[in-house]
Amino acid sequence: MLNTKHIRRRFERIASGFDEADFVHAATREGLLARLEPLLVDAKTVLDLGAATGATNRLLAKRFKHSHVISIDLAYAML
Repeated sequence: MLNTKHIRRRFERIASGFDEADFVHAATREGLLARLEPLLVDAKTVLDLGAATGATNRLLAKRFKHSHVISIDLAYAML
């Protein structure tokens, strides 16, 4: 079972340098946005769970122009 307190502490510690080493998140973000490209969705709200530093927030807002994008992460320092 995952210990969320332990996970949160680790992400809180690395938050300030996360963007320099987020190659896994970057690859995931690119793949997700590529899969969303052909979809015709008129979303009012988009929820980005596990948002990390919020790098995807701007891209989601651009993709879903008339929506409200909400970013949530377990570690407050990431946001």
